[in-house]
Amino acid sequence: MRALLLTLAGALAVASCGKLDTVGGHYPGMRLFQPASGGYHIHYADPPWSLAEADHDYGALQPVLVVKAVYLGVDLSLVAYDLQVDRVDCESAAAAASEARNAAAAAGEVIDFGVRDFENSAGDVASEFGTRDGSGSLKALLPAKAQSTVDEQGFTIRARRTFFEVGAAGPGCFRVFVLSIYELDEHDLSFMLGSFEPRLQGADGGGAP
Repeated sequence: MRALLLTLAGALAVASCGKLDTVGGHYPGMRLFQPASGGYHIHYADPPWSLAEADHDYGALQPVLVVKAVYLGVDLSLVAYDLQVDRVDCESAAAAASEARNAAAAAGEVIDFGVRDFENSAGDVASEFGTRDGSGSLKALLPAKAQSTVDEQGFTIRARRTFFEVGAAGPGCFRVFVLSIYELDEHDLSFMLGSFEPRLQGADGGGAP
């Protein structure tokens, strides 16, 4: 069902205005998202991903990239994936992930995978962990209509939080927060997160040769 949802969502989504990546050939055919404020960039496949709509209600979230949930042409009033990027204070990516993991557990989230290293394609080593809803705290981030859909369909909300140190533009960390109705420890998402770099595209500072 997941593949069908994403395929149909991609077919019906409005084309993103992200720049098509032709630099270096690392992500051929994928689009580049780099915010006007700079500081980071990420590559995404469009479809199924698209830029978040400025006038859409995403509840407590402020995603930059989303995947709409559509089944047999019917809008489920739910976003299958939200990807949000925030700059947070931190001593290190590992410390930020550990602190966030403890806070998530205290909020009633169930740990799917504990804090671990994650290396992007540029050689930056991030720290991340994954959870699923246990108390409704993750569902509460969604708009009211989406929360009703989650209850009606019996979905479980999952989150993956990946922390990258800001680096030369520091101090601080970028938290890449992905919320979804699907399991998040998967190859496609890891590949996409591996394209995230805490710098402008083409800027020096990547760890890879």
